[in-house]
Amino acid sequence: MSLPAVVAESSTVAQMPEAVRNVCDLPYDVLFELFRHLSAVDVTSLLNTCRGAHKHTQDPSIWQRYCSQYGLRSVVNFGGLSFYTVYTQLLHPYGPLLGLWASDYPYRGNIIEFRLIPGDDKEQGGLSTSTRHPVLPNYVRALKIGFDAPFVPSPRTTIASQAPSPRSPNDVPPKARVSCSVLPPVDHAHWHSTYVEVVPPSSYGYFMQGYRKPFPHPGFPPLDALWYDSPRGLPHLKPSIPVLVDQRELVRIYPAVRLPIIFASTTPHMKPAAISIHCSGGDDRCTQMYQPALPFDDLSTAPPRYYPLRWDIRAGVDPSDADWKLGTLEGLWLGVFGPYGTEVLHLTWHQEEEELRAIKLTGDANVPRGTLSWTLHASSNASPPIPTSAEWTSELPGGCLVYTGTGTISERGFPYGITVPLSIAILNADDIHIFWDQMNDTRIYTRYKGREGGAGC
Repeated sequence: MSLPAVVAESSTVAQMPEAVRNVCDLPYDVLFELFRHLSAVDVTSLLNTCRGAHKHTQDPSIWQRYCSQYGLRSVVNFGGLSFYTVYTQLLHPYGPLLGLWASDYPYRGNIIEFRLIPGDDKEQGGLSTSTRHPVLPNYVRALKIGFDAPFVPSPRTTIASQAPSPRSPNDVPPKARVSCSVLPPVDHAHWHSTYVEVVPPSSYGYFMQGYRKPFPHPGFPPLDALWYDSPRGLPHLKPSIPVLVDQRELVRIYPAVRLPIIFASTTPHMKPAAISIHCSGGDDRCTQMYQPALPFDDLSTAPPRYYPLRWDIRAGVDPSDADWKLGTLEGLWLGVFGPYGTEVLHLTWHQEEEELRAIKLTGDANVPRGTLSWTLHASSNASPPIPTSAEWTSELPGGCLVYTGTGTISERGFPYGITVPLSIAILNADDIHIFWDQMNDTRIYTRYKGREGGAGC
């Protein structure tokens, strides 16, 4: 391990006193300053190089600094655990989960969000994940990663006596547990064990078997997915062993009366590594939370894979502002889509083609997740608006911008997409209306500003 540049600038080995030839011989306050230039893994390695340094392994000030990088500055509500334990057993392995994740579940997809909860007098802190299900947006507790112990009280056991006692530095740190619950965590009676798995890269994909032939489901994520957050990385967990899934032969002998049906097989598209959630509770409500209902039978047995979704939340710019341009509409947008609940789109501006494109992160039985929902053509600015529906025109406020574009529609199952014209109205910095002329339907989209109107995870 090499010393950071700050040491080389301040002194050389030749100038060091004889008693300070080893890095561990440096005064601890100097070492502590060096730690700010090292990762937590490097700090742990350095402190384990000699007995003198090892005694500082659980120094709270070291691990409080690393915890603060995740926004955690107090461990008061972590059952007496130290900053060292909370960081090494919870934040280091599971911290990369914080943020949004998009699922490859057929057709519908799903979005989950992991956030850090500091805890209170009723619940220990930890990492919690929520799903938007099914309105715009309603957060439902789905998972918790923390140090909560299974709650199995006896008639003589009180809740207070279940609290863990403070641990001495020599105790083995407790492991963080992953728990699943479909109800608010009033107590642990409704919680059951589950686990988060890191799934290695795979060519695993979905297909729809029709009455005549199979056709591939849109790959997820696509090769050029601009919403995919590759720098975030994955949890520091041991990846699972790849499993090759190919159900083509099974589908060939499947009864025709059960078609169409979804099955899994290999594709030419290699998907990146992901996470999946395995729930052991056997509760249908958990299944519905992670896997929204589909109108087709599904033979695939693997749980959905979740891919890191960019925290692409931006401040809106009003169209009347001199700084406004179509590129300011980039980011995540949410819309209410009838029985399918919240529809999540990721908008990106493509300068060369002068197009604003909306990719579906959640979909439906006709146009699934991963497909191009609609495209706005920059050269078609038609303001004041000249839409095809007089009724739609009457609903628009004065001064909004209206463009023409194209959208994707399809028969059930998405055997192929059909491009149709549509009108796109930019009402203000945070609201877009889309009028689909062929369906005589208006979709309303609102810019996603994060939980509680802009708060982070």
